Amino acid sequence: MNKKNSSNANELVKKFEENLFKEQIVSLEKEIIQLRLCIEAKDKEIKQLKSMQLNLLPNVLPISDEEQISLIQLETLKKTALERQLNLDEVRMFDILVKNKRLSQGSSTDNNKTIHSLKDVNTNDLIQIASKKVEQ
Repeated sequence: MNKKNSSNANELVKKFEENLFKEQIVSLEKEIIQLRLCIEAKDKEIKQLKSMQLNLLPNVLPISDEEQISLIQLETLKKTALERQLNLDEVRMFDILVKNKRLSQGSSTDNNKTIHSLKDVNTNDLIQIASKKVEQ
């Protein structure tokens, strides 16, 4: 009888543990569903806030039509440059757009890193530039 009682007790313990595990699984599944809903709500809130931010920025930081056009065209050139090398006309357009953007922002159109005349270039640098052109 002891074996029978022990066997019944073991079966009852197993059933109890299985029920407990099932309850824990159900509870965890409910918690996962709640967390997913919370994440979806937060994602929706983030999208709304980003939309509001974009709507508020033009009012806070007004930009001129010239600057806006320059920014749009520069972005287009950037995308093109990522896909392929820009041609000469596109490089010229880029230069003009950058200068227009700087002017509309009240900045200087001079790029301090550029050489302004051949007098600023030493002879050795000119020879290196010329030899590179010949090699190509």
